[in-house]
Amino acid sequence: MPSVTSGNLFLRAWVGLCLCFGTLAASQTVTPPNSASKPSRLWQNSPGAAWNDCFLIGNGRLGASIPGGAKNDSIWLNEETFWNGMYKSRINPKALASMPNIRSAVVSGSFSTAQSLGTSNYDGVPSSARNYNTLGSMVIMMNHAATVHGYERWLDVSDATSGVYYTVDGVTYTREYIASKPADMIAIRITASRPGSVSFSVSLKRGGATGKASGPDAVILTSDSGGDLPIRFASGARVVSVGGTVSASGSQVTCTGADEAWIFVTAWTTVRQSDPLSKVTKDLQAATKKYSDLRADHVKDYQSIYQRADFSFGSSTASQKALTTAQRIDGISRVYDPELAVLSLQFARYLLISSSRRGTLPANLQGIWNSEENPMWGSRFTININLHLIEDVSEPFFELIHKVNSNGKDTAKKMFNARGSCAHHNTDLWGDTAPQDNWQPGTTWTQGLAWLVMHTYEHYLYTGDVDFLKANFEPIKDSAAFFLDFLTDYKGWKVTNPTTSPENTFISNGGRYSVTCGSTIDNTLIRTLFRIVLEFQSLLNATDTGLVAELQKLLPKLPPLRQNKWGGVMEWIEDYDEAEPGMSHMSQLLGAYPLADITPANQTTFNWAISSLNRRLSNARGSIGWPRAWVMALAARFFQPDLVSQGVVYQLQKAYRPTSMMNVGAPAQFQIDANFGSAAGWLRALLQSHEWLAADSTATSLRSASYGDAGRVTLIRLLPALPKTWAANGGGFARGLRARGGFQVDLVWDSSGSLQSANITSLSGSPAWVTLGGNLIGSAGKAIKVVGGSSGPFVKVSGAKGSVFTFTLA
Repeated sequence: MPSVTSGNLFLRAWVGLCLCFGTLAASQTVTPPNSASKPSRLWQNSPGAAWNDCFLIGNGRLGASIPGGAKNDSIWLNEETFWNGMYKSRINPKALASMPNIRSAVVSGSFSTAQSLGTSNYDGVPSSARNYNTLGSMVIMMNHAATVHGYERWLDVSDATSGVYYTVDGVTYTREYIASKPADMIAIRITASRPGSVSFSVSLKRGGATGKASGPDAVILTSDSGGDLPIRFASGARVVSVGGTVSASGSQVTCTGADEAWIFVTAWTTVRQSDPLSKVTKDLQAATKKYSDLRADHVKDYQSIYQRADFSFGSSTASQKALTTAQRIDGISRVYDPELAVLSLQFARYLLISSSRRGTLPANLQGIWNSEENPMWGSRFTININLHLIEDVSEPFFELIHKVNSNGKDTAKKMFNARGSCAHHNTDLWGDTAPQDNWQPGTTWTQGLAWLVMHTYEHYLYTGDVDFLKANFEPIKDSAAFFLDFLTDYKGWKVTNPTTSPENTFISNGGRYSVTCGSTIDNTLIRTLFRIVLEFQSLLNATDTGLVAELQKLLPKLPPLRQNKWGGVMEWIEDYDEAEPGMSHMSQLLGAYPLADITPANQTTFNWAISSLNRRLSNARGSIGWPRAWVMALAARFFQPDLVSQGVVYQLQKAYRPTSMMNVGAPAQFQIDANFGSAAGWLRALLQSHEWLAADSTATSLRSASYGDAGRVTLIRLLPALPKTWAANGGGFARGLRARGGFQVDLVWDSSGSLQSANITSLSGSPAWVTLGGNLIGSAGKAIKVVGGSSGPFVKVSGAKGSVFTFTLA
């Protein structure tokens, strides 16, 4: 990698002494971490041997991967905007002229011709968007012997702190690591039980580049991403000691004989700073707050989000709690470990809060953490499978959607001569929308933006925030406008052409192909998109009558859901044989999860969907990672608690790295979407709110409703798929769940899995229907009652914002 040297001022070798904040008392107590007694901790009794053994910390902008070596701790650093280059248009100039031939080949069944034309005329030039990069590593070299005793390292998801603890020659050392959002900095505290025993050096390196001393107490590294239109960066570390001396010389900072020391770390790139070196220097010089104060601010900020939800699936045994995280994961298939399951759920929330905050980018394929200059799949944003969000960290995601929409207008026009905007199946920090990769099963798919804006709609459903909707309606409208021009004729229907069912292949006339027209996932997305636009046109009092007329005309011409020869949902426009019956993607079931096109209200299509899931699983029983996360969410929607519970064990034992709980999806080191997706699936076993009842429904006359139906009322399902394993060890609870329609839900259940109580708080003043488990609309089922109100299988509640409705079994 080319190196960018710093200015003359910072090339000088500074040597100085730093006696900051006085000295400590003659001795100090270092308290053992006792991680086994803290259910919110991942912990191990040995350092990480590989990158994906690391514990991860982040503040949304900066990330650190910590192996926790005692003598030598080589910490990987990341800054969210350090990718491998600036924006570059990749639209294939041959695409527009070749589109008629590609479409004609698809319609005639000449799939080989269509794919051949696509490879040379459709794919992006170059074939890949920008990829996420790494700042390299910061090495902390401790000046003590290499043999240690009583080693322990941990990550506490309840306060976003990580640490190591060990003893060398009778001296106990600790290091604590945090990534503070308020301070916008990574901070490390090093202590020892004997005064004057903290001695170490800090250096920065990336490839062939090394840091240079900066002032009396800091080291700064400057370099760039290389390649065309490179991004430059600067990273820096400053050491502050309590007692002892600090000096900076050559490529490192050295601390000698301190009682305690703090390391402050930051980085910036030219994406957000024209002069990252100057910004890093100023930030390090301004780091004057005591570590204890900085830590308190960090914990308060993090917990303001984290503590909004809490869970219990019962108590683990004393023998389980005494084990390391890896040992507990190894044993969960033999004896269920409820506190470990909750830790995995909370770890997913921790990862999302730590990798994306307001003012940053959304979490990418590895969150914010990466040790490679060219990671697998570029560690980009993959937008043909699920993305999962916590409300308070969703703002960056919607900002990215606007970038995608802006660039997608150019892609729509230049590739398809279409109005509106579109995106393909990957994007990067710049919102790239051109086709990604030269691989037809994934490349030839124009639904990326349509999929993204479904999350805009979901945010509105949860919050009822009309102002948010107004500010974010343009990408929704532009996505719909694109399909008005992109759809073509096929056997009386209007279909996408060319397209795929993401990453899947079918068999036709003895050949394996992926490019076709009118795949079911496309039809589901577009049907939902059109209905959403029509609904919002009315809600926002929009006056685009021409758009409304076009949407209303095309909606009935979209292919409906159809049954395939195996009794499931047909995936393609024709009932082709599947080349991979156990394919990891379940795109034809998008309407069952995460959308709401397939619900129990229509038992015919609902049972088709269940049949499709069963066929997938019977041919791919070992599916793990994000495919298993999708299975878990579908299982919850299908009221199959045993399959949800099985998924928890599958993920922990077969998908997650036991030392770190990172989802390891070979050949990738890490795929964070499985951690996020698993949590989403588990939560849907506790609460669902994707169904609606018609405005005129009564307790004795219930009718289902769908997208766009005027006056529809949210249906909240309590404990729709609660696994027995989440109850058998003393019952459980879930607090702080959110339901569509603007509700917060707190649940308590007993050891038999029966509902003890549910408190539903109205956050919007809207009405809701409430039911228990998988009660079918219009059928008799288990009854519940609202305190001071009515009872029955389905109970309607309505009250002002702030009203609390308490439910129990009737």
